[in-house]
Amino acid sequence: MKICRFEDIQAWQAARDLCRVVYELSRGSQFAKDFGLRDQARRAAVSIMANISEGLIVTPTRSLFSFCITRFGRHLNSKVIFMSPRIKVM
Repeated sequence: MKICRFEDIQAWQAARDLCRVVYELSRGSQFAKDFGLRDQARRAAVSIMANISEGLIVTPTRSLFSFCITRFGRHLNSKVIFMSPRIKVM
């Protein structure tokens, strides 16, 4: 499968879904009160999408997978933010 647009990358599509979830969760009453934590979570989620699309532009196709793997840390950052003891999202 040839990827011509970053929107075609499944990882980018999953990142977009994650971003929507982060924005929905961060509108909650407890989360909304902690502006720093809310903004950090939102920036991390958007950063995942941006890094994947950037990888398509600056990285040859055969190493796109490697680029995406190295950017996976942004996802982990988002996950850790939501595991923070300061908030309850579930």
